[in-house]
Amino acid sequence: MNIQFLAKQPIFDADHEVVAYELLYRDSEKNMFPAGMTDEEASARLFYETALFHGINNVTEQRKAFVNLCDKSVLRKIPNLIPRDNLVIEIVERSVVDDQTVAAIGELHKMGYIFALDDYDFEGKWQRLSPYINYVKFDIPESLGEIPETVRVIKQRFPDVKLVAERVETLEQAEAAIKCGVDYLQGYYFAKPQVMQFKNIDPSKVVALELVNCLSKTLLDFNHVASVLGRDISLTARVIKLANVSLALRNINISSINKAVIYLGEDTMRKFISVVAVTKLADSKPSELVLLGLRRALFIQNLPTLIGQPPSPTGFLVGILSVLDAILDTTMEDVVAKLQLQEKLANSLLHYEGQYGCALQVVKHVERDEWDGVRAVVEKHFPDQDFNIDKVYLDASIEADSLFS
Repeated sequence: MNIQFLAKQPIFDADHEVVAYELLYRDSEKNMFPAGMTDEEASARLFYETALFHGINNVTEQRKAFVNLCDKSVLRKIPNLIPRDNLVIEIVERSVVDDQTVAAIGELHKMGYIFALDDYDFEGKWQRLSPYINYVKFDIPESLGEIPETVRVIKQRFPDVKLVAERVETLEQAEAAIKCGVDYLQGYYFAKPQVMQFKNIDPSKVVALELVNCLSKTLLDFNHVASVLGRDISLTARVIKLANVSLALRNINISSINKAVIYLGEDTMRKFISVVAVTKLADSKPSELVLLGLRRALFIQNLPTLIGQPPSPTGFLVGILSVLDAILDTTMEDVVAKLQLQEKLANSLLHYEGQYGCALQVVKHVERDEWDGVRAVVEKHFPDQDFNIDKVYLDASIEADSLFS
C-alpha cells in the first residue's frame, strides 16, 4: 500500500470556533478505527508514520493536536519524538495506571507536555494523574438533565482542568454543556472526522529519522538508541558486527544490540548513525547528496583543529543535518521543528550563528568556489588568522569518499 491514512476531528470553543483537532489513526478511506489493531500499534503508527514525517502542525493548521496514547506508548517515551508545542496527549481509558505509568507521565509533564484524560469513566484510578492533567474529555449524556451533574462531579474531582464534551450530536446538547461550564465541544453536530491521505513512508526511513533525532540530544541515550535500532534487522546486524570487529583482539563476542551500542561508545555510535541514517533517508536521492552531507560534516568537525581545538562531534552533526531539507523535500525550518533541535543547533542551521553556523557558511562558500565569501566570513570571526581552509575541505572530501564507499 502506497498511501497512509489519518483522520482529524475538530474541537470547538464556546463561540463555535475551531481551536484544536483530535488526530485518529486509520488504515483505509473507511472512517473507522482498524479492526484488530491495538492502542499501542495505532499510537506508534500515528506518531512514527504521520506526525513525525508530515508534522503535526501541518496537519492541524497550527492548532492544538489531541493524540491518543496508551500507557505502553507513554512508557516508551514516544511523545519525545515530536515537538511538544500544540500537542495534547490523550491517555486512553484502557490504560493501566500503575507506578511506572504515573512516573512516566510526571516526567513528561515536567518537560512541558500537556495531558488529557480521554473518555473519562469516573473510575477512581485516574485521581493519581490529577496533578498532571490539563483536560478531561467525556461523553456528553444523551439526557440533557444529566449534563449538570456530570459536569459538577468532574469539576469537583479535577477543579483546575478544561472540560471537553465529546459525542455532541445536537444543538441542545452543545448549549447545555456550555451553560454548565464545559469549555470545548466535539462531535458529529459540528463535524465528522475528516480522512486525509499521505504518501506511505518506508518503515526503515521512520527508524532513520528517529535515529537522527537521537543525535540531536546533548547526551546519547544508549537504551533508546538500541531500542530504535532493534526495529531494523539490517541495522541491528551491522552494529553488532561492528562491535565484534572492534573487540576481536579482546576475544569478546557480542550478540546483544544493547551491549554492542555500549561497547562502541558515544563517538562511534554518533558517526555510525549519522552515516547510515542519512543514507537510508536518501535512498531515492542522488548519492552525491549523501556525500555532500558527509563532506560538510567532516569539514565542520575538523575545522576547530586549525585553532588548536579538538575535532567537534557537534560540528559533524550540523553538517549531516544541513542536507536533511533536501533529502526530505522540506524546509530547514521544518527539519528543526521535527527534530526539536536545541537552540544552538537550530541557529547554526537557520541563521549561520555561532561556531558551527560560521563553519557551515564557510563550507557552503567553498562548495560554490566563492573564496571571497570564505575570506569575508573568516576575517569577520577570526581576524589575523591564516587558515588553510582548502586542505581541511580536501581531507574531508577524501574521508567522506572512504566512508561512503
